[in-house]
Amino acid sequence: MSEKDRADSLIFTGDDGEEILFTIIADTRINGRNYLLVTDRPDDEECEVCIMKETSGDEEAESTYIILEDETELDIVAKIFEEDTELSIER
Repeated sequence: MSEKDRADSLIFTGDDGEEILFTIIADTRINGRNYLLVTDRPDDEECEVCIMKETSGDEEAESTYIILEDETELDIVAKIFEEDTELSIER
């Protein structure tokens, strides 16, 4: 994996310990919180995406993200990503 590929991706470790490599499509910051729009199938035009929310603080060396599940927050962030990327995000 090249240095650029590493910069545009992240490894997510699920509750079961399984690691998934996500490609970052876009990022945004809302009310001091960072969000990522990611997919595990970047070459598929009909790929599924998810929105991840940063839970780590600014002083932490590594960023920590969770998959966003709150419906209200998800709708708000998805609309912003749709405007920024011109993608249609199904919710």
